[in-house]
Amino acid sequence: MRAVLQPGPRTRRSALRLAAGAFGASAWLAACARTTGPVVLQLQAPADAALIGQMLPQFQRAEPGIRVNVSVSPAGGAASLSPALLAGSGPDVFWDNDPSRYLGTPLLLDLAPLIAGSAYDLTDFGPSVLAAFRFGQGLYMLPRSVSPSAYAARSDLFAAAGVSLPAAPYTATDLAQAWQRLSAGGRMIGGQLAWAPDATYYLNGWGGHLVDPTSATRCALQTPAALACGQWMWDRFWQDGAAQGLQGQYPGASFAAGTLAMQVVGCSQLPNFAGTNEGAPWRLVPFPTWPAGPSTGAQTDFYAISAATRAPEAAWRLLMFLSSAAWQRAAIATLLVCPARQSLWAEYPAAVGRRIPPLAHQPLDIYAAAVQGDWVRPSEQFRYQAQAAPLLQTYWQQMFGPGNVLTVKAGFDAAAAAVDAAEQAVASPPA
Repeated sequence: MRAVLQPGPRTRRSALRLAAGAFGASAWLAACARTTGPVVLQLQAPADAALIGQMLPQFQRAEPGIRVNVSVSPAGGAASLSPALLAGSGPDVFWDNDPSRYLGTPLLLDLAPLIAGSAYDLTDFGPSVLAAFRFGQGLYMLPRSVSPSAYAARSDLFAAAGVSLPAAPYTATDLAQAWQRLSAGGRMIGGQLAWAPDATYYLNGWGGHLVDPTSATRCALQTPAALACGQWMWDRFWQDGAAQGLQGQYPGASFAAGTLAMQVVGCSQLPNFAGTNEGAPWRLVPFPTWPAGPSTGAQTDFYAISAATRAPEAAWRLLMFLSSAAWQRAAIATLLVCPARQSLWAEYPAAVGRRIPPLAHQPLDIYAAAVQGDWVRPSEQFRYQAQAAPLLQTYWQQMFGPGNVLTVKAGFDAAAAAVDAAEQAVASPPA
């Protein structure tokens, strides 16, 4: 009997990571070769061979009646597992980063009964993060990581303009005023707005939503809070020209070149960001306190259990291990994975500083505070996100893209009506 590492479609990067983890993987294979038991689980995981090789033997020793075969997920969860899961041929436990592929479908096992039956403690995961993985009364995924966002600010550009670096607590009005002063004269753009259909943390910070909280098939863009948020952003793009979009509506703006003063940076992007901007004086600053309170964007991914698994209890034991503090602590040490558990953020800044010395002097506790304070906001998802996303993108471009043709009120109203119609068409197809 042996555990098999089965590489799926891979990128050059994933191949290199697998090679780097060969020593750890061999130790894992040796440990698995000693296990016995009738239960065989298929785990599809990120290409984290070093982490798997280090940690999986611990699970095998604790659960000698379970064998785990591992295959590598496509990079970034690029390919949906839905066809395999629907056919019953998919993995028992798997990783992905797009919950909209699966929520509301019959593909996943509802974890709520398993959590209740095992007294599994969810309190170390923030409610805002877990909300991204709920559907109805069920919870269908557990988070692998949470990467909150903050701003990187060019301290030299602020000093040259005579503007103080933003510091908590500051408001959306304070941010707009700073950007306006930085942008005066057209020499630079004050800051970046990661405004896209799935960047709903701005809306949440104004008390608004993209998706109606009472129904995942209704759009909430036409509400007063959403309109107020959209108008604030529209003013930055088109009234004072103080902001650029994340998609680069102003291609000439560049943080490294000194023509963009503030850039959105996700925590998981920090290592690459530090390398790209080596030599440029910059400082991390938090997002403002929006009208309804703190709200910060977050990327997250997850592990889930297939509804077709023949061994739900064994799969649940594996999932508990994959989401444990021990596993996430090892993921920090080996890969600098931003932890999903709030308690581990006390350790994360020091780990980053040891591995990447230029970041040791940055206030990384800004990211930690957002997770621990539970004001990280993963994207809100419609029940039929595939139908909603292109409609939203179209209206976003007409409001915020070059040559905008719609006001916020007209665009949000039209987007909400179009999304509602599309959602209903899928939910209630004609007989």
